[in-house]
Amino acid sequence: MQATGTSRQIYGSDRAGYNYLFARGSRIANYQINGIPVADALADTGNANTAAYERVEVVRGVAGLPDGTGEPSATVNLVRKHPTRKPLFEVRAEAGNRKHFGLGADVSGSLNAEGTLRGRLVSTFGRGDSWRQLERSRDAELYGILEYDIAPQTRVHAGMDYQQAKETADAPLSYAVYDSQGYATAFGPKDNPATNWSNSRNRALNLFAGIEHRFNQDWKLKAEYDYTRSRFRQPYGVAGVLSIDHSTAATDLIPGYWHADPRTHSASMSLTGKYRLFGREHDLIAGINGYKYASNKYGERSIIPNAIPNAYEFSRTGAYPQPSSFAQTIPQYDTRRQIGGYLATRFRAADNLSLILGGRYSRYRAGSYNSRTQGMTYVSANRFTPYTGIVFDLTGNLSLYGSYSSLFVPQLQKDEHGSYLKPVTGNNLEADIKGEWLEGRLNASAAVYRARKNNLATAAGRDQSGNTYYRAANQAKTHGWEIEVGGRITPEWQIQAGYSQSKPRDQDGSRLNPDSVPERSFKLFTAYHLAPEAPSGRTIGAGVRRQGETHTDPAALHIPNPAAKARAADNSRQKPTPSPTSWRVTASIRAPNCR
Repeated sequence: MQATGTSRQIYGSDRAGYNYLFARGSRIANYQINGIPVADALADTGNANTAAYERVEVVRGVAGLPDGTGEPSATVNLVRKHPTRKPLFEVRAEAGNRKHFGLGADVSGSLNAEGTLRGRLVSTFGRGDSWRQLERSRDAELYGILEYDIAPQTRVHAGMDYQQAKETADAPLSYAVYDSQGYATAFGPKDNPATNWSNSRNRALNLFAGIEHRFNQDWKLKAEYDYTRSRFRQPYGVAGVLSIDHSTAATDLIPGYWHADPRTHSASMSLTGKYRLFGREHDLIAGINGYKYASNKYGERSIIPNAIPNAYEFSRTGAYPQPSSFAQTIPQYDTRRQIGGYLATRFRAADNLSLILGGRYSRYRAGSYNSRTQGMTYVSANRFTPYTGIVFDLTGNLSLYGSYSSLFVPQLQKDEHGSYLKPVTGNNLEADIKGEWLEGRLNASAAVYRARKNNLATAAGRDQSGNTYYRAANQAKTHGWEIEVGGRITPEWQIQAGYSQSKPRDQDGSRLNPDSVPERSFKLFTAYHLAPEAPSGRTIGAGVRRQGETHTDPAALHIPNPAAKARAADNSRQKPTPSPTSWRVTASIRAPNCR
């Protein structure tokens, strides 16, 4: 992800493992599709492919009231492609290292003479090897949408998005960081802890519909509904997750089978408009939205002690026979539900001064089947979260912005007993200066922020099966700053650069989530359009990313020997391992006069 201050942490493989995004010292918990908050778009809709989206918007900091949380990390909004009135026909082909190959097509246009009925169809296919040894993947997507103007001021749309993906020799977990004596293990990015028969299959069907009505030039009513059903199947075997013998490199094997069938209903209705008061024009937004999520999950698993004689040799072959049965069954049922209403206004007190006032009332409930107690455990909360902001225009190019918001962030992490943690509460302060030049083509900004949180999930260790469990940190504080510049320096040359620094600390001053959240990051991306006015103009680009170190806290690991635990503490801060390089070449053809 190119957005300044964002980072990605993967445990295991891309699809079979755990894939998290972070910003400003916290995990990104706010996901939207076309502005509708969803339970977890990236995990539950199978959205590994982004061909169906016109763009991916990342808003750092508090995004506002519609998401219902006030989470100061970031909000990721996936904006779908909509039909075009003029004909569009484009085909794409790409190839890259590690045997990567992909094809895609995008067709759109009017379906009747009046242009009131429009459609768009997008399809993609891709396959290739991973930077991990033995691992391979393939995926496909079919996306379609119809849009109809039932009246001059009323528009409806409906569509579907179907995706399927398969990975082989993929792992749901990663190798242990330390061996049995507390020494750092010597695994590299290419080493694979999965057996060669491990695989994962994911299918996702997304159905959606919406209506938009403009009462006049100032007022608009919008309603949308979204339904997603996914199916995930995964037979797996992973080695070296729990412990690796220091002398022989022998390790346990965890074979198992896992499947899940998540279903998500999301809906949203909003009213936006302008009103006049005290001789000035002001903005108003009101709405209600929510989602309901449920998932049946079932797993089987065993632990075979010292099944692998040498973990390092195993990482190159993945050779071990697939068991026919497992010792442990893991039934699981999860539900999450959130609904809330919000109201906000932007009051223009003067030509260069605006005040933003608003609030949201949210109701949240989550439940999970606990295999230890053989019953459901629930967590629920109701919360009003106010939001205030101020915008002051210094000049025609520069503006100052400040905001205060309360926090209410439901969490998916569970404690060592298998129960959901309570939602995060607290508050956030932020101040920004923003500017734009070259008629809006070049933008720059700088921001400072401070967040205080209670019930914040932080990794506390791994259970006997290798799964991470969490504890709730109270009086946690995060403060930091970031600066970025982006846009078109010339019509041909585009650049985006940013630096961020964030320091999350618990009430004792200890660093929070040091294994997944870097405190510093720098990103630079640039692109040069060789023929910017041509429909199929050639573009070359490059980018570089650099982030601070992350490390695992030895206190959270099961290292019983005090001397070994002390040694692990000495080895905990390792130099960043260079990421494997990747490259792709893409060619696209757009039909003439279809731009």
